[in-house]
This record gives sequence, structure tokens and C-alpha cells, in this order.
Amino acid sequence: MIQPRHSAALLMTGILLPLVVLIMHPTGHELADDPDGRMRAVNTLVHGIAIACLPLLATGLAGLCAWLRWPATASLAFAVYMVSGICNLVAAMMSGFVAPRLLSGGATPNASLLHFTHDINQAFATSAVVAAGIAFVLWSLALHRRGRTWLAALGVVIGIVQVTGILSGLLQLDVKGILLATALQAAWLLPLAWTLRLTSKE
Repeated sequence: MIQPRHSAALLMTGILLPLVVLIMHPTGHELADDPDGRMRAVNTLVHGIAIACLPLLATGLAGLCAWLRWPATASLAFAVYMVSGICNLVAAMMSGFVAPRLLSGGATPNASLLHFTHDINQAFATSAVVAAGIAFVLWSLALHRRGRTWLAALGVVIGIVQVTGILSGLLQLDVKGILLATALQAAWLLPLAWTLRLTSKE
């Protein structure tokens, strides 16, 4: 079984690293006006790191479930978060690898094809945020039963904010929106990681 301190380290790395590199995320205009390909290379790096961090988060959250002894709510939360991870993977592949490939061909790319890849990215990205929000609420229910009331309350609030932000249209997943959504998740995952780290010393 993965130890709580190892789960904490994986969660911290898995959320902080994408949060840092997302600051470098180029905008669509920067990618379109990029004669030397530098922005496309940065874009690929940012999304590549984000994809690489998905297994770290998954393993860290599996450690959380093990620490909670896999109650039904935590098991369901993990399954829902895996859906979020898959959606994030597809969204990152579209934005980080498929779209830049279309832009790097030299000739003017087909506008409808670019719009299509953008639509796929947005559909999967919004689904990822909603699924993560639902998972946070479910994990919070399990944490409440373990007496971690403040952490559970924080998880419920952040989870609801994510879901309502997407469903209401207030949270738009452009570059700034993605950074905000990641920061919201970090606002719960980092205290969670710290809690797991402290429990390993008990």
C-alpha cells in the first residue's frame, strides 16, 4: 500500500508542476503568429508536462483512498476523477500536439479543422473540470467521516465552485480560465497533501 507521505509528495508534484508551467501557456494568437515555431515548442512542453503529471495525481489520490480505507464514496470519487484524467488527457493532446501540428505545416491550415480541434479540446476540458469537482465533493464526504471537517468543507466549496462555474458559463477555459481551474484544484489538493504528510508522522 502506498504510504501517506508518498501520496502527499505525488499530489504536491502533480498539481504544482502543471500550475507553474501553465503560466507559460501561449495564447491562440501567439501560436498563429509564430514564424520560428518557438511558441509551438513551448505549447507542446506545457501540455507534455501536464500529461506526465496525470499519473502522479492518480497515484497520489489512490493513496488517499487507501488511507481512507476505500469507502464507497472514496471509491466512486476515484472512478469519477479517472474520467476527469482521461478528459484532461484528450484535451491536452488536442491543444498541445494536434493543433500545433496543423499550424506547423507551412501552408495556411484549414480553419474548420482548427475549430474542430478547439471544440474537442473545450468539450473534454470542461468535462474534466466538472468531473474533478464532483470527485472533490465525494472525497470530502469521506474525509468528513474521518473527522477532517475543515478539509471536507473546503473540498465541497471548491468542488461546487468548479461545477457551477462551468455549467453557468462563468468559468471559460481559455488560457486564463485553465490557470484558474488548476489553481482552484491546487487550493484543495495542497492542503490535502499536507494533511496526508502530517498523518504519516502520527
